[in-house]
Amino acid sequence: MLVGWASFALCGAWCLTSAKRNTPMTLSDAKMMWILHRKSANCMGHKWQPITRREGKIIGFECECGYKYTQKRPLISRMPKHN
Repeated sequence: MLVGWASFALCGAWCLTSAKRNTPMTLSDAKMMWILHRKSANCMGHKWQPITRREGKIIGFECECGYKYTQKRPLISRMPKHN
């Protein structure tokens, strides 16, 4: 019985730590990530489109070549504190 509960707890902890959510990023961060994508993948795309959520916040970008990037963080991580 103890082994069953321990394995259930470990499985639950693993699920919570592996689950991810989209996090917003600034327009300049998205543009910088697109520039890094172009340089690292030798991409010939000249245009990119921001990927947004319902609230209008940018969560990533889509390149002209078909590459999509979304910024994800673990579900249970805290947001960084701003000074």
